[in-house]
Amino acid sequence: MPADLLERATAHILSQWRDALPDLSGVRVLVPNFHAVRRLEQVLARQCGLPVLLPPHITTFPAWAASVPLVTAQQADSQRSAQLYQILKTRNWFDPADLWGVCGELLQLFDELTLHAVDLPPSLAAFTEQLRAAYRARSSKGLAFEAQLIHELWFALTTNAAHDAASQYALRLHQLATHADTPLMVVGLPQLSALERACLSRYADTQPVTFIQTDQDDAPRAQVLAAAWPALPDAPPLKARAERLRASLPDSPIRQQLGYFGAHSLEQEARAADTQIRLWLAEGKQRIAVIVQDRLTARRTRALLERAQILVADETGWTLATTAASTVVMRWLEATSGGFRHEDVLDLLQSPYLLTDLEPALRRQAAWQLESALRRHGPAAGLVALLRRVRGPADTETNAASSALNRLQQAASVMPGQTSLTLTEWLGRLRNSLHALGAHDSLLKDAAGEQVLTLLRRREAELASDPGNFSLTELRRWLASEFETAAFVDAGVDSPVVFTHLAATRLRAFDAALIVGADADHLPGGDGASVFFNQQVRAELGLPTRSAALTQTEHDLAQLILTTAEVRVLWQARQGGERNPISPWFERLHTLHQLAWGD
Repeated sequence: MPADLLERATAHILSQWRDALPDLSGVRVLVPNFHAVRRLEQVLARQCGLPVLLPPHITTFPAWAASVPLVTAQQADSQRSAQLYQILKTRNWFDPADLWGVCGELLQLFDELTLHAVDLPPSLAAFTEQLRAAYRARSSKGLAFEAQLIHELWFALTTNAAHDAASQYALRLHQLATHADTPLMVVGLPQLSALERACLSRYADTQPVTFIQTDQDDAPRAQVLAAAWPALPDAPPLKARAERLRASLPDSPIRQQLGYFGAHSLEQEARAADTQIRLWLAEGKQRIAVIVQDRLTARRTRALLERAQILVADETGWTLATTAASTVVMRWLEATSGGFRHEDVLDLLQSPYLLTDLEPALRRQAAWQLESALRRHGPAAGLVALLRRVRGPADTETNAASSALNRLQQAASVMPGQTSLTLTEWLGRLRNSLHALGAHDSLLKDAAGEQVLTLLRRREAELASDPGNFSLTELRRWLASEFETAAFVDAGVDSPVVFTHLAATRLRAFDAALIVGADADHLPGGDGASVFFNQQVRAELGLPTRSAALTQTEHDLAQLILTTAEVRVLWQARQGGERNPISPWFERLHTLHQLAWGD
């Protein structure tokens, strides 16, 4: 349990370094997240019984590593991706439309190889044989291609003098282990990478390292969860476990704590979540967690809450690609690369982000005039042809539409469709075109728009030294992938209602928790597997596997239930007229409960 874990960590600190009180700054403590930093400080201040306390240095593993200065430059992921793209483009191994996605998959794999200290043999033949043995298969064209692709690109990127983020993390961990200067305590950290484990092992050669982890809990609720989700694969059948549980616990310890609701639609699930959260707030609960497994339901729930003037601290966010701000940028690029079809132009004229220096009534009039002209004279493509349509056969200019189209034409003049430029040059031109459209200032006034502009500025600076040339179509595909991977998080809200991920609940305390989207498709959810290497090969190479991820998720879910007074589980029991089963974890727990206590 988080509270017990922090209490145990506090007891150890106060016992081990009692002579140093009230100054514990000579001790370092690693915790899973920054929420646990403040909680541990509070427990220490309460338990020490002193009016003044200098707490230990409490931090996370990544933050601790980031404190180590390095003289080597870091290569941004955007630079690595652009470099990889150019290599793949010359090979003609993949469809051009898929290249940015392949780059993302490869970079993710390369980072995993680095973080888990997997060294590729220098010889392609040796690596091919290593993969063949891991797959336990005969040599084939597919296996040879995968080996060549990964081996060649891995060494092409690692020859760069600059280090990527994963490599720099490895260097920093090496420095931390080499210059161990204070005792270290590790509290409740999840599964560590091979590099992190090696760092702690080497650190322990010089300084004491103490691990405070979750112990086997004999509390009634823990017994129920252990019976439902046994750690050992050869556990007795579910019915036998239920009978044993009933013998030791005549009454259910989770009957009042844990509840389920299977909705028949997304709207019903969101409204049930909205109602439950409002009830908890009315009861005075100050720390309510909404564990987001289904983003669509979560967004609808948030909209219902905000309609009732209940703000939400959303730690999950959503991809920038789903925001209106990124959509208008992408629609502008689609219009410029697509030759300004009349549908695209009408869509742009109706955007609240464009031509905002004009009166709203004038913008609406421009869109109406263009639409009327197209109905009268027929469709057209291209700004020149559209200008002819709004002027009409008698050259009687339709002022609002003509003025708006001229603005689009001016902005498009800096985005030539048949030119190849570097990404930095394209981004500079895109910035100028957004200014010409009057969109820059309106994006700045929008929270998501500001993050879109920040992302564009950052990428423009990062890629300044990249020499590769890209077409406008390639720019559009690249920017679409950037918006898909970037998250928009509104960090300016402080609320008792927190939307978060299950992994982010580690060592945090909540009065109540609502799990939204707890069906089998979302919990534990898709495996998120890379297109490269199956689970067997990943295990052979020493990379994290699906099985390890499921074990960690199950542990996080159990800890949430064990430490939260009220937990409600919501899912859509029916979708498209078909049964949509609950998460297999909750199905086993519910079945066990029925067998043991009849409900």
